[in-house]
Amino acid sequence: MNGVTLQPLAPERLEAAGQWWALLQEPDVSPEDVSAWLEWIEAEPENRDAYQRIQELTQRLRATGKQQSKTRRRISQMKWQAAALVLLSVAGLAMWRMHPESPAATMAFSTPVAGIGQAPLPDGSKVSLGGATSIEAVYSDASRDIRLKEGEAFFEVQHEQGDRAFIVQSGSISIRAVGTAFNVRKTGERVTVTVTEGKVQVARSDGSVLLLDGVVSEDRRAMIVAGQQATYDPASNRLSVVTRGQDAQRALAWREQQLEFADDPLDTVVANINRYSPRHIEVRDVDLHRHTYTGTFQPSRLDEWLIAIERSFPVEIRTTSDGVVIESRK
Repeated sequence: MNGVTLQPLAPERLEAAGQWWALLQEPDVSPEDVSAWLEWIEAEPENRDAYQRIQELTQRLRATGKQQSKTRRRISQMKWQAAALVLLSVAGLAMWRMHPESPAATMAFSTPVAGIGQAPLPDGSKVSLGGATSIEAVYSDASRDIRLKEGEAFFEVQHEQGDRAFIVQSGSISIRAVGTAFNVRKTGERVTVTVTEGKVQVARSDGSVLLLDGVVSEDRRAMIVAGQQATYDPASNRLSVVTRGQDAQRALAWREQQLEFADDPLDTVVANINRYSPRHIEVRDVDLHRHTYTGTFQPSRLDEWLIAIERSFPVEIRTTSDGVVIESRK
């Protein structure tokens, strides 16, 4: 592994790391469990090393899963390996990093394509991660900062007394919430925020002017309340807000392996489908951004969806050995 020789770790330490990792993926994990995990991580350097070994093993197992015909690994010899495999199947990857020079704690979580996972946070807040999603959380005494790097996540924020804000950074915008439940989807630099409970404040991360439905926001931020959905388009620096009402819950359909779209650009739709599709969809020589799509997608019905797209838009669908190609109709 890059010429680095790993020092042997006691099997019981590795087993404990695997058990902690599996426990933290439970949907009802308690703040007390998370605190106990943090204490275990900080107790000894070997504990942190063991936890990182679990991550490395999981990455290798995922790569092995893609080439099962060429490589087979013996994963039943140790309990901690089995725990890592179970984690991979339900939640993808999770990694913990501590910065000794700072009191802030950084946690990173990610899921593979078509994977859905849970990311427990130290304050009791919960994050559900969609397929091919990556987040980073930095907790300090002053703030709770989350960065959604790619994909989609649903945040259930635990209210705290005091001024420690919960802020999600995604693309060029920041979403500030307290005691709130909301979904954030990032596709390229396009970000959609759907609030299902409470309210959030949306602003440009750099504090610059924000266009709210084409009008300059006086305080450079917008308040989005339950039942509303806001989409930020970086090309126009515009935040468009629509009221979905009870339909706002449809934004969470991805948790049931179903994607819902409403007047979304077709290229955005394809990019999101690729986070769940069993076959990768490539777009060639066609500007799908000019077309919008409203409808439902289920990964198990990919072929039916492709037929509908070919009939509804000026495109052709080709199946290749690597996946699916969408191109201009000749």
